[in-house]
Amino acid sequence: MELEVEVPCLPVVLQLRPQTRAEARQIETRRAVDLATGDAAFDSAFIVEGAPADVVKEWLDAETRARALAAGPVIITLRRTSMTLYREGWQPAQEGPLMELLGRMALRLPGALAEAKRAYVASRAGYRGDTDNELGKERAEKWRAELLALAGATERRGSARRWRLILLLLGAAAGIVLLGVIVELVFP
Repeated sequence: MELEVEVPCLPVVLQLRPQTRAEARQIETRRAVDLATGDAAFDSAFIVEGAPADVVKEWLDAETRARALAAGPVIITLRRTSMTLYREGWQPAQEGPLMELLGRMALRLPGALAEAKRAYVASRAGYRGDTDNELGKERAEKWRAELLALAGATERRGSARRWRLILLLLGAAAGIVLLGVIVELVFP
């Protein structure tokens, strides 16, 4: 089952997907990023690949995390102007809770961004006499760096997949050539 909802275009990236051994290897090799939310049950069930971190943590509040855990192994992807929820092997009775989860996340996104901005400014209030404009630039640079780091991990993952595909194709080609040689030797 796949559900999709439109969202405002904001500088936030997210992919929430089930935690697996393959995902753990991706994290170990820096081809994926896993943002810890501090919720042990949620963090052990899901990979949270998102940036800026403070926005994503604000967005994935306790109720949203609980709903995601109840939904089971879902994949939620935020793209530029849409958010998609995918769940394999769903039952019709699950459609309502899945739609509620996706709707809640879509509605919470703009507020989470605003709250993260407010919290950042509040955490730095009075520090070295920074102005709101200086703090805004500093926060924007921090968020930009996080988004670039996540993009780098995503690129490394894509590059590794391309290499595996190339090796698979080369192996298949070598197998076909070897099979042709064997056929020629057996049936001259």
